[in-house]
Amino acid sequence: MFFRHLFKVFVFTLSILAIHLLSAYLDQYLSDYRGQYNALTFTLLGMGAVVLIFYPLLVWMDRGVDRLARGFLGFGRNLAGRKLGMILAFTAGFYGLFFLYGKLWFNANLHPQVLAALKTAVFNIRNLWA
Repeated sequence: MFFRHLFKVFVFTLSILAIHLLSAYLDQYLSDYRGQYNALTFTLLGMGAVVLIFYPLLVWMDRGVDRLARGFLGFGRNLAGRKLGMILAFTAGFYGLFFLYGKLWFNANLHPQVLAALKTAVFNIRNLWA
């Protein structure tokens, strides 16, 4: 039962982010503030704002987007099993959308910055245990 709800959350999250990316509705508004934050922080905050704004709208929208996202997550399920595949497909989809948002908002490849942030986090965690 838990994974059914989690699956629904994943579908809505990917749908919300994909619809916004295609429409770029908030791009004009958010572009005024992007110089005040670094690219990683601004991209994560902007994506969070998109989810909060578009979630209620998606509840009433046509289920075509829902079917597309379910197909994507179903592909992950078929690849690596129900639970792990769902999580891996969501992670891949989210990271892909994160990359595209960074490209849209900053015209930049955020991948090297993400890798550097992960490397720093792993280094800090290792130092806590040492």
